[in-house]
Amino acid sequence: MKGFIAFLLVAIIALLALIAWQRANLRELVKDAKQPTSEGPTKVVKDAKQPTSEGPTKVVEDAKQPTSEGPTKVVEDAKQPPSEKPTKVVEDASLHTLKGHEAMVTDVAWSPDGTKLATSSLDKTVRVWDATSGKKLYTFNPADPKGHAWVVHAVAWSPDGSRLAIGSDGTAGVWDATNGRGLHTLKGHDGGAYDVAWSPDGSRLAIGGKTVGIWDAASGRGLHALKGHKEWVLAIAWSPDGTKLASGSEDKTLRMWDTASGKGLHALKGYKREVSSITWSPDGTKLAGCGGAVRVWEASSGRELYVLQGHKGKVEDVAWSPDGSRLAIGGEAVAVFDAGSGKEIHALKGYKNWALALAWSPDSGRLAIGGSDETVQIWSIPK
Repeated sequence: MKGFIAFLLVAIIALLALIAWQRANLRELVKDAKQPTSEGPTKVVKDAKQPTSEGPTKVVEDAKQPTSEGPTKVVEDAKQPPSEKPTKVVEDASLHTLKGHEAMVTDVAWSPDGTKLATSSLDKTVRVWDATSGKKLYTFNPADPKGHAWVVHAVAWSPDGSRLAIGSDGTAGVWDATNGRGLHTLKGHDGGAYDVAWSPDGSRLAIGGKTVGIWDAASGRGLHALKGHKEWVLAIAWSPDGTKLASGSEDKTLRMWDTASGKGLHALKGYKREVSSITWSPDGTKLAGCGGAVRVWEASSGRELYVLQGHKGKVEDVAWSPDGSRLAIGGEAVAVFDAGSGKEIHALKGYKNWALALAWSPDSGRLAIGGSDETVQIWSIPK
């Protein structure tokens, strides 16, 4: 019996020792769990906040602060291409508003020295203004030999600034630019004159009406009748050297003529409506005409070079700047384009009327705009 009791005590002591040893190991395991090694889960969380070059967060950061290859740069380049300047909006750079006409303005023309502006209107008058002050100098009513006044469509200064050629519904002729006195009408001209243009040397006048005609400016004697258009001629323009004449018609064509012989050179087609305006580049190598779109042509070959893009609505007039760098268009809106690239560079948002006639000042710094609101505005145009 004593032997059994001794054995039981020894077993109990051994069991207690085992339990104590297990508790000690359990404390060490708990301690290790509270103090993780460098490979534990905390390191993974830290790397997610501060990723390496391959982590997903870097992609997000690059989108906000891109390098030269980031996606934001592509968007910026699409809006502002390095090779093209964006259109500059000109809200209001008007210098003068000339008031006095009692109907829509049909034409505007600068004197060769840039000091005066002549304007014509459906009110049957021609007015001459001081271009610096905007003051009206005089008004006259050009009439036919019988004394009848007509709606005036066009006015043009002679190269020496001494005379004005005027085209109206009933007549075409030459007036003294200093006092508005009639000098002579053009003999043999039949019907209305929608456009008039002086040759660069001032010796001849071209008239657009039922046909295209060239007259001696001093005597009013007819020299050539240029036949080819099938409808009324609305626009004419001499080349800078005086050897060619361009004409635009209701028949939707632009034609070029040899002014010495009267022979036709090119018939330029592709317009969707009547060709209402023509302008030459100052060097005579190109010309532009508007007829639903503004098309620019190579003068020597008659090859189309480009079509002005970006303008909205109908275009009534187009004018090449004397320095050759820009083209202005007017109609439902007024805008200025780079003549080399054909890209729009200025939008005259501050002009709120329908622009019927445009003319650049000789220094290419101002643009006169004749409008449907019976006024003429002179704008400063930045280069």
